[in-house]
Amino acid sequence: MLRDAEPVLRTAADRNPGDPVPWRVLIAHAMGLGAPRPVFDTYLARGREADPHHGGLHARAVQYLARKRYGSHEEMFDFAASAAAAAPEDSPLRGLPLHAVTEYALEHEAGPGHGPIAWSRIEQLVDAGLELSAGYGPGDRRAAGFRNHLALALIRSGREAEALEVFRLIGTDARTFPWAYLGDPREAFLLLRKGARTQVASRTPYFAAPVPPPAAGATGAAPDQDAATAPVAMAVALAGAPLPQVRTAVLLTGTAMRLAPAGGGRTFVEIAASAQSPGRRKGLRRSLLGEGGLPRLAVSFSRGETWPVLVGVKEGTHYTLHLYRDGRLVTAHAWWADPAEMPTQEEAAQRATAMVSACGRADHRPLAAVLRGTGDPRRHLDEAFAALGLPPLPARFGHRPEPLAEMPGAQLVERRSVLRAIRESLSEDDGASGGELPPLS
Repeated sequence: MLRDAEPVLRTAADRNPGDPVPWRVLIAHAMGLGAPRPVFDTYLARGREADPHHGGLHARAVQYLARKRYGSHEEMFDFAASAAAAAPEDSPLRGLPLHAVTEYALEHEAGPGHGPIAWSRIEQLVDAGLELSAGYGPGDRRAAGFRNHLALALIRSGREAEALEVFRLIGTDARTFPWAYLGDPREAFLLLRKGARTQVASRTPYFAAPVPPPAAGATGAAPDQDAATAPVAMAVALAGAPLPQVRTAVLLTGTAMRLAPAGGGRTFVEIAASAQSPGRRKGLRRSLLGEGGLPRLAVSFSRGETWPVLVGVKEGTHYTLHLYRDGRLVTAHAWWADPAEMPTQEEAAQRATAMVSACGRADHRPLAAVLRGTGDPRRHLDEAFAALGLPPLPARFGHRPEPLAEMPGAQLVERRSVLRAIRESLSEDDGASGGELPPLS
């Protein structure tokens, strides 16, 4: 079949003398046939005559010159460096060495001592790629080719935070390479992007700094924090039970919690970090990472209960909504400003169905539409609560820590030892008023 294609490709090249693309395809054709080096040299020269700085032509040439095909590491890197140096200042071809980094990475692990090319040279090429990327705006299609390779190189180097920023700049413009080397290119791109976000989130403290105690006053409200001191992540839960019942359930978490009546027999819940002593607070911050914190505690205080718990979480600029019931995560959804993160209609319908069922609603379609929203994650979270027929979240959730401190009727459930929490739970269940407990067998 490759041999049958050759006259068609030559006809395309002959009829379009100023177009380098047929010569780029002919290089791929030569790779498939295992054509000798003079054939490659001819195709590359003809393509360069048509466009001396064409990105696709040179990217394919880098693939041909890789050691696993018909060249060597040194020749591949030298070719990429030479072509990049000869390109104009504003040419995306300046990112060609990142293609060589990808080809090299297919054979050698990251880090010093792995492979014949000095790791410092790889790091220099990656840093140069970051500098080049900074000269293009977010979503610039001209930069998408080398940015996709840059994202993979940063992930392999353990620089997930920088990779995450590059993924943001790429937006929806994923390319076939380098991701096709890892399997299905679309699936690989989405998987690596999600992995980078997970790694960054797991290394980010739940609170950027110790939360100051609420100021004295009727509401105990703390002043707003500016963007420089705002916590990285915040969370508020809505439990589908009255406050006294939820209070008994959260006792056993051993964590200081703040509860506020939400109306309709429901209760808002948050971690009251400001109620902890400085030593306890420091330890609490260490434990509140990623899926820890309030989502983790919701698993604990919903276990054995019939009512659902919805947890809204702000992490950076995106918001997530988790549904827990009887100690397990039923479903979860995340809103991002990036349209690429929109779930499919089927995914949104599945999540919406689970949530409306837990909240006693019948029609999942309004919520499914909200779950596919992009652009304003905080507003979409409010829309989700409205679609579920739930009371609105505190207005300042996402803008300041512990927003329940301002709500009327808020109560603090102090941190207790497990033994004390069990004793108080039994006391409340038994209806005793003076703390006297029935004998325990």
